[in-house]
Amino acid sequence: MTSQASILSFFAKRENCAGSSNNTAKAAPAAVIAADDDRRATSDGEEDDDEEESGDSGSSSSSSEEGDGEDETAPAAASAAQGSAPFLSPFELQRLANIERNKAFLATLGIDKCKPQPLKPKAPTGAGKRRKGARGVGAGAGGSAPTRRSTRLQGGGGKVVYDENALHVVEEGECAAIQQVQQLKEIEYDDSDVFKYSLDSSTDEAGVASGADGDAYIGNGREVKGVQLAHPHRTLQASGLTAIYSMHFSGGTDSNAPCGSTPQLGLLAAGGKGGIVALFRVAPAVSLAGDADQQDASLMTFRAHKGWVSAVQFAERGGATVEVGGGRDVEAGGRGGRALLLLSSGNDGVVKLWDVSRQSKGTPLLVAQACDLHSKGIFSMHMHRGVIATASKDRTVAISKLVGDGRGIALDRVLGDTETLHAGVIKDVQLRDATTVASCGDDASVRVCDIRAARGYYIAVGLEDVHSACAHTVRWHPTDEHLLLTAGLDTVVKLFDLRKPNAAAVEYRGHVPFALPRYKAIHRPEFYDGGAAVITCGERSDALSMYDTKTGTAISKGVVGSEMSTLSVHQGNSTMVAAAQNGGEVVLLKPVWA
Repeated sequence: MTSQASILSFFAKRENCAGSSNNTAKAAPAAVIAADDDRRATSDGEEDDDEEESGDSGSSSSSSEEGDGEDETAPAAASAAQGSAPFLSPFELQRLANIERNKAFLATLGIDKCKPQPLKPKAPTGAGKRRKGARGVGAGAGGSAPTRRSTRLQGGGGKVVYDENALHVVEEGECAAIQQVQQLKEIEYDDSDVFKYSLDSSTDEAGVASGADGDAYIGNGREVKGVQLAHPHRTLQASGLTAIYSMHFSGGTDSNAPCGSTPQLGLLAAGGKGGIVALFRVAPAVSLAGDADQQDASLMTFRAHKGWVSAVQFAERGGATVEVGGGRDVEAGGRGGRALLLLSSGNDGVVKLWDVSRQSKGTPLLVAQACDLHSKGIFSMHMHRGVIATASKDRTVAISKLVGDGRGIALDRVLGDTETLHAGVIKDVQLRDATTVASCGDDASVRVCDIRAARGYYIAVGLEDVHSACAHTVRWHPTDEHLLLTAGLDTVVKLFDLRKPNAAAVEYRGHVPFALPRYKAIHRPEFYDGGAAVITCGERSDALSMYDTKTGTAISKGVVGSEMSTLSVHQGNSTMVAAAQNGGEVVLLKPVWA
């Protein structure tokens, strides 16, 4: 109170001395009001800024913070008051008194020497409130701006560029260092278990494990009368693969080897739910004895696609695995080999080519991929001697080719992009040869297209209403180019002779045990025993049915154990069958000869 009384007394003396000048006395009130408004506006702005940074606080806390924030300005304010006393308003006088009172209170606490922290800079006008979770480009973890290293900002004349991957301006020489740090290290690939299995001493020259049963081979004019489990207590299953939609044996498709030669039965590829692909050995890892159950894990399991896997197929030509350009020769027991390539397609609309003989952290080497074949997911894929056909949900069939010694996939043409090929989703596609392709779909129709022209195609045969609901499978006979097998969401499998396409030549019935109001499951039939028989599973059936191809007569119906989702027949000179059961388990079947 002593300091306040002295200030008031000083101001009163100055006002008496200034009374002789009427102009000054009249101008003072206006100046006082103007100065008061300016200071109030500044004070209000500071208070708003404090509330935005620190949030709502109590009145006592706000008052204390305001006093602390003005500590360093008190001497300047006092000197200003002495030099321009007539212009100080009662508000300013009260403010100076509050400062003195706060200083006295801090002195009693022993913290009068503490200096207040500077206020945080005010956000730019119009920036708006920051979204929750957003981080400013120029702010680090502590909220401070990043260090600027440019010689231009330090007064130097060095050339500068802006690196979009950095948060500061750097000299041109520093960009190269940043890019070098950010560059990904080259992935190192090792020999996979698949490759090691192919070199195992227990395999012979053809790649057939010594434990494989010779009864699985075609020859000597014998007729098949059924199938049985190749190993009654053995199943194949991969971790994470709970539903299988496609399988394929290595060493058989497109081999066209003469009857009686030794087939290759080394590997089985399976793909399905979750984009998972697994590779299994066909022969048991160890000799099986007694009645003990054995579940063989996969040699390799990896996620190949973002969506479910629609098809897997080993990429082979003329019975030999496609060679990757620059690939390595493999010498094992006098046998030469090449990198083993696997094609896969998925609901993500992508076709990928993998070298499964090399791996990094369990994933094989991705040799090539085609992402622009379709606008929607791929439902089916088939390859014949380097030509790839894919059927999609976008109602088109794409024809592609392996190029560069198997190092790339190039689109050749699209069927159905300018005119309607099918009126719905295309569920299956299969090449008879490099110039003829068959397809079927939700419109229950079948199309056989000729692609011999340099560009485009024409429909050679069109079959309408082939099945009562969706047609989901087409299969070419392995030896008769005129025969085409079809299946749909009903209870019948049909065989068409394309020379007489008006009606089915043969129908196969009995594999579906129950009459259902609607059939939902896709069960694809396959030719067996070189085309002499047809095998198929059925919805809600735990049996595998076999029919005579020419007559449609049932040969056998053997119970496997549970409903099967997918079949795969070795298409070389073997009658080995892989049957995938619901749940992802695979069993291997061999023929029973008459």
